[in-house]
Amino acid sequence: MPTQFLIANLLQESQQPNLQVEAIFVQPTWHNDNCNSAVSVYKLQNGRTAADVMSTTYKTHCKATAKTHVAITILVQLLAGEATIKETAIDRLKTDEIRLQCDILPSATVGDSVAIVDEASDGVAIGTYSRNMFLPVYFEFPVFSEGKLSTICSTQYLQASAPSLKLNDALSMHQSTQAIESVNFVTGVCLYSDKILKASLSDSDGKLDAEKLSSAPATINELESIARCSSALADIAMMFISRTRNEDVTQPISITVNIPSWHYFWSIIGKFKEGTCTAREALKWMEAVERRHDQILHLFQSAIRHELQRRGARPEDANIQFSQKEIPATVAIKQALQNGEIPILEDLLYKFDSQSDCLWKDFYSLISEKDQPKDLQALGNLSYVFEVVKLALKKPITTTFSRPRLILSVDDRMENRIYSRARNLLKKLHSSARTDLPRTIFLEIYTARKLYVDGNKSRRRFFHYDPSPKILMSSATGVGGEDSRRRLCRPLDLIERLFDKEQVESLKICLAEAGLQ
Repeated sequence: MPTQFLIANLLQESQQPNLQVEAIFVQPTWHNDNCNSAVSVYKLQNGRTAADVMSTTYKTHCKATAKTHVAITILVQLLAGEATIKETAIDRLKTDEIRLQCDILPSATVGDSVAIVDEASDGVAIGTYSRNMFLPVYFEFPVFSEGKLSTICSTQYLQASAPSLKLNDALSMHQSTQAIESVNFVTGVCLYSDKILKASLSDSDGKLDAEKLSSAPATINELESIARCSSALADIAMMFISRTRNEDVTQPISITVNIPSWHYFWSIIGKFKEGTCTAREALKWMEAVERRHDQILHLFQSAIRHELQRRGARPEDANIQFSQKEIPATVAIKQALQNGEIPILEDLLYKFDSQSDCLWKDFYSLISEKDQPKDLQALGNLSYVFEVVKLALKKPITTTFSRPRLILSVDDRMENRIYSRARNLLKKLHSSARTDLPRTIFLEIYTARKLYVDGNKSRRRFFHYDPSPKILMSSATGVGGEDSRRRLCRPLDLIERLFDKEQVESLKICLAEAGLQ
């Protein structure tokens, strides 16, 4: 099992900012004092760490650890059921590829450590909460190729939330995926970085510069998010794929990739409203954002397909969808600008409401009056929630609703606001009088991020400080096989040091295909 957790720390306090790659090793005991790193990993004993009993935060710490451990155990039960691979199963591998793929299932095992990824290193007492604890899950996938059996191993530090599921309940422990109506994943990533977006809206002369968007290579934040989430999603998805294949179930899993596009338009419309840019300039800026949407979508989808294929999935096992950029509301925004007008929120809401599938109308009926959007930015934020909830609003193929529908989000913990809002709306939908939809079980899964700023002292989000496309110096601390000398570091160089080599090689190919190198 892996004994270290790799992260990158953007150090801005020195005169020459640099990226420091750190290897975080498992510590035997938890402590409540000053820490020099953004992340700490501690050994677990009987589901808890060896902590100072006299500490004032001891009870809180134990409660948070127990809650995190239970949630991850529920996730693993749901993935593996009662049918997990056994060491003696290798003795049965005497026939052909079909039997290997059908008889032997992959395994998912909860590790015996915990990563606390929200520590402050400025002398403030370290708090532990279920929201900043991540447990390792060890995945093993038996893959049969060219007459030989090999094993793909993967470790993910995960956090889960599934209030509607309990330990050892019927769904979690059911050996067959036929207990579930459908399996639906949702994930996403932000575009660019905050610095690039702001620079494009106001250059050194205070003018709009859409070229900064068009010429920007893939950022560190984009690449790290895609590499991290595609790997974790593939691990979890392949557990379901293997079980459905074992039971001769032909229904593929569904994966929705949400990439923003028009969600960023509110900022440029504000510039147009102020009179600091023309309609033509605003439309050119929007065009650049939409082009980036297509590029990152291609990169993310390709990364997911590659990671699934590595684990033994076939193309027909997963249906990868994406959020549309060209929707009626987007067309209305552009038409208004072409006419020299400022888009009106009520007109955009009408466009959403008049869509033929009625999913938005059903969704919007769940929104209380005080939570309804008051501007375009709020409408964009609400649409992220819609992409999750609409999976529960789609009419089932059959008329029997005895089996629940499963929705799993795999994303960064920073996006919790989207998914917690979706969870509340799904709860509201479940308690409504709707009898034409199956029950929905929503499972939030968060991956432990690898990018931090200044030791995470202020818990700042890397997206806001991503130095891309600037090339920085980097160094390594405690990373096996690397020296501590400073070297030039491009975004992909950093990703190569944080992730699996084969995964990064695939990203390189996809970056070239998307025109992002």
